[in-house]
Amino acid sequence: MQCCLEHFQQFLSRLITLYITPGQGDRAEGSVVVQSGPVVSNVSQHSDHVESCPESALVQRECVAAFTAACQLFLECSSFPVYIAEGNLKSSPTQEEQIDSEQVRPPDWLQTLMDACCLAGDFSLQGVAISLLMDLVGLTQSVAMVTAESVASGGSSEPAQPMSPSQGRVAVVIRPPLTQGILKYIADKTVFFKSVALILWDQLSEETPQHHQRSVELFYQLHNLVPSSSICEDVISQKLMHRDKVRSENT
Repeated sequence: MQCCLEHFQQFLSRLITLYITPGQGDRAEGSVVVQSGPVVSNVSQHSDHVESCPESALVQRECVAAFTAACQLFLECSSFPVYIAEGNLKSSPTQEEQIDSEQVRPPDWLQTLMDACCLAGDFSLQGVAISLLMDLVGLTQSVAMVTAESVASGGSSEPAQPMSPSQGRVAVVIRPPLTQGILKYIADKTVFFKSVALILWDQLSEETPQHHQRSVELFYQLHNLVPSSSICEDVISQKLMHRDKVRSENT
């Protein structure tokens, strides 16, 4: 299953590069997209062009449908349980997370997904990418919480003896493609989450009423999942203060 997930990661990365963020292939290797302001206006202009051209609108709907299906399948593959003989669990999740924290670097598929969140030519595509990333973050946090509870409650239990799967005693584990180390890197070393919050907030303007409900849903999900709730709160304060300043200047 891990092999299938790795192949699907390559497929998703290629899909995004060719059809979701075309023309963004010159991004420096290892860089993380953090832009937001200019991208939002470009998205609105692109949406206006699509709505004025029926043929383009049809192609866009098909692209959104295909991208949505790919992201849904990716999420299902990421949350697929793996069955391992308990005696063969050689390393603890805590050890793996420590290694990730020291040697972390977002993989290529994650960087292209982050590109789609910030640079996709239409908010319908951006929303799908943001939703997938938020679901992956939620999956990682849920697995980490369950693992921590299991370790805490099993401290005094009898240690498992090495055995083969044919003996009928196996551990059911979920290994999300995002690790705690990668999430910590994104939160501490980039402003990606703030960029996403700005993109979602800007879609609440009067010019894009069709995106209001989806933007609010994703913004609320982002607020609940980001390591620091102040990220979304700061964006709200910043935007409201800017709006009040503009109004006072116009009066």
